[in-house]
Amino acid sequence: MGRFLDLRARDGTLDPAYAYIIAAAMTWPGDGPADRQARARFVVKIRRSWASADTAARDRALAGLARHMRGARVAASVPLRMIEMEEHATEHRFRPSIERALAVARLVERQDAGLGNDELKPLGDQSGGLYGDDFKAIRAALADRPYKESAIRRELRRLAPVTHLWAAIEIIEQDGRDDADPFKSDAPGTLGRFIGIAHAIADRLTAPRVGRAPLIAPSIVRRVILPEGIAEPTAVESTRLWPAAWRETARRA
Repeated sequence: MGRFLDLRARDGTLDPAYAYIIAAAMTWPGDGPADRQARARFVVKIRRSWASADTAARDRALAGLARHMRGARVAASVPLRMIEMEEHATEHRFRPSIERALAVARLVERQDAGLGNDELKPLGDQSGGLYGDDFKAIRAALADRPYKESAIRRELRRLAPVTHLWAAIEIIEQDGRDDADPFKSDAPGTLGRFIGIAHAIADRLTAPRVGRAPLIAPSIVRRVILPEGIAEPTAVESTRLWPAAWRETARRA
């Protein structure tokens, strides 16, 4: 896969399994033989299920994918939390850190899963409650967290090449933009919108920061190759699809 994720079929058109190819890359992003083989096996299972009209086989392949995705979304959201923290660090007088980002990512996961902690303000509030003075309370509330912090850190490193794809899905879901979600719609323009958003996020995650390295090294990010004829919005156009907080972040980048 190298630095690129190619969604073209051999004849240059869009591969019919493009959504599954993206999902496989998000789950097994590495260049090593284990991840390459896992991606290939998954896509082959999907293609065979189509050829035989075996929906049960397809469902089994998807169930296996879901098992491997477990915990990945929490880790992949950490760079997004870091960007959000950097936007609010001065206002709430704290230093952004991976530790804080991990805590917030776990809190959001618990809220999404309906696991309580209602007394803690949701992330969308963008208040100091999540990033500032109440940080110790957040850590205490997550004492029974489902994932160990060390495991999430390992996942964060493993998923770094495709964090922008995970991030695109997250903000599309937050904004209710099914017309930009290739896993929910195959309507014309959907894939291009998704990739445009993902690449705009990749640009933000790999941008140099004052006195610090980028959140993710540009050399490891998996850019997506689309067939001719599928328009990818420009970065400016893509940010118009983002929630308001992300559009502001993009303008500052």
